[in-house]
Amino acid sequence: MRKYSIGFMMLMVLAGCHSNENSDVSDGTKTEQAEEVMVHPITQHNDQLPEVIGWYDKQSLFYLLSEEDSFNVYIHNLYTGEERLFYSAEQSFYRIDASQNADYFALQFFNEENQIEMHMLDANGETAFEPKLIGDEFSVYWSPYQESEFMVVAYLPDWNQEVYHGSITDYEIEPIAVESSYFHWNTPDSIAYLEWGQVPSIEAPLKQFNIRTSTLDDWYGSGLFYANLYRERSLIVNQHDENTDELAYRFIDSEAAISSISVPVLNTFSEQWWITSFAFDGENDLFYYLKPHHSGDYVSYKEGFELLAYDVYHDTHRKLGEMKSQETLTLSADGNWLLTGEQNQQLIHTLDGQVYSVF
Repeated sequence: MRKYSIGFMMLMVLAGCHSNENSDVSDGTKTEQAEEVMVHPITQHNDQLPEVIGWYDKQSLFYLLSEEDSFNVYIHNLYTGEERLFYSAEQSFYRIDASQNADYFALQFFNEENQIEMHMLDANGETAFEPKLIGDEFSVYWSPYQESEFMVVAYLPDWNQEVYHGSITDYEIEPIAVESSYFHWNTPDSIAYLEWGQVPSIEAPLKQFNIRTSTLDDWYGSGLFYANLYRERSLIVNQHDENTDELAYRFIDSEAAISSISVPVLNTFSEQWWITSFAFDGENDLFYYLKPHHSGDYVSYKEGFELLAYDVYHDTHRKLGEMKSQETLTLSADGNWLLTGEQNQQLIHTLDGQVYSVF
């Protein structure tokens, strides 16, 4: 699964194969005309509205049907309409996170004591590993190099946190001394993160922590935002050197600079900057992101966003559409689809910008 994703937006719509005049998304300039794709929407179950919760594989979505004390997770194939039950439990669902190639899934749910419990499932929905961890919730960081390896941040009731390193195939999980709750794998043996100090500052130094040797080193300068995109490729965001109304998005491979783009600043109430939604296709080196039409205040900004595909190695842009607002965005494993919408109710075909309804 070669992608990275955070938050996002919307586009004109084909519901199954019918246009939706109420969509928040409009088509962009198409540089290629793809054959029309038949997408089979998810159907309603006994007056229950399905909740789409992410990708199962490159062709199929997870959706959730839940009640107060039980839930069912189904797999829906977009191309055939076939469905099957993936997991069922007599607890309340919380979230599910897929590994890099979707061989494993970290499922979180509330147990009888109303605490979050986590099971590591295989692709058949069977429990492959059950970490015995305590926490109000967990952040899971799957290794992009070894499918069964992961890091977990456990958020504790006393506002503290514990970080763990684990392996499904080795059936082990151990605490590790990482002083950050937001990090990314950047090599098979290390993670990287911004080391924010107690004194407020615009940027923080980037650090690299070796999980095998527990050594901490300076890494690649500083930034106000950092994310690993795919294996050694990373994004570092800095304040623009020449224009304070723009942010500089720098793309690197290991420690070699690839390219950079400028994005208008959207300030928040805390006078920091909002990083607009993005996703990354690692095999084609395409960075999908939302670009505001101008800088401004995030809360009052109403002018919408361009949805752009940026080729980080060829330094070229392609416009997919215009978005009214920002919503979640998740890229399919083959890079063909962007899942988006307030309820994950829309699919954008990345080749031509056509939009389809999920249900």
